[in-house]
Amino acid sequence: MKVVTELQAVTEPCAFTIGMFDGVHLGHQQLLCKLGSYNLPSVVLTFPEHPLRVLGGQAPKLITPLPVKLALLETLGIHTTVVIPFTKQFAETTYSELLSSLPVKQLLFGHGAAFGKGRLGDETAVRAWAKKHHAAVEYIEKTIPVSSTQIREVIASGNLSLAETLLGHPHLLYVPQHVQQWDISDLALPKGTYSLAPGLTATISESIKLSKPTGPHIYPLRNTP
Repeated sequence: MKVVTELQAVTEPCAFTIGMFDGVHLGHQQLLCKLGSYNLPSVVLTFPEHPLRVLGGQAPKLITPLPVKLALLETLGIHTTVVIPFTKQFAETTYSELLSSLPVKQLLFGHGAAFGKGRLGDETAVRAWAKKHHAAVEYIEKTIPVSSTQIREVIASGNLSLAETLLGHPHLLYVPQHVQQWDISDLALPKGTYSLAPGLTATISESIKLSKPTGPHIYPLRNTP
């Protein structure tokens, strides 16, 4: 999977979607797998931090920090992921400016999706843009009743088995390179001590402390049987 940091780096006709995709859970996977079915390179635009950090309100804790999210997107066969920080400047980008920056041939979103400045890029506006620019567009119904908010609550309760069911993969912990302890105030993680690998444990409270330095690596978090 290619990872780029600007829209202009996408140069070939593509199938495109945009979203935070925190958790890359079963609902996200439904849309992302559909994105790969159009016989076009699939392109996802996502953000390293939650947009609410800029737009106001309380940003939720992240289920999947960027390295984990990118790894999961790659397992789903995404061709290119565009990672752009959601800044105040980016928040001023209109939906038409964003879409016009890409050689899109196919657009895919979930019903009710809206993006761009003032969230004016709703289904009616995007369909009108697509017709004008000779692009196909599809909106799909959410058929898997799962949300990132729900999963954060399940993780906070410590029920990692249920979290894994809702995610469609284990809850994953990213360990930075050669770090033994670090702050996790912005991450959705359960409290407790977890075995990551033989001879390696992670104690999670207000920070994470490993039994020994390791990384960079992604480890599954599971409840001890």
